[in-house]
Amino acid sequence: MARSLVMTFVNVGGKKSNITLNNVKESLTAEEINKAMDVVIDKNVFQTKDGDLVSKDSAKIVDRTTREID
Repeated sequence: MARSLVMTFVNVGGKKSNITLNNVKESLTAEEINKAMDVVIDKNVFQTKDGDLVSKDSAKIVDRTTREID
């Protein structure tokens, strides 16, 4: 099963933007996720077509199972 972290931010234009990290560890905590999101905003490492990311909206972990069909 593949696990991804989807972090949703709000940019300066008021629109939501997602950053997805694949293959995150099982033991990832809410505190670690919040700290990572704070770093993304504080360091201003990403920019969208509507401007810089300015606040956190939400985060979720997505578990995916892939099954081949014969």
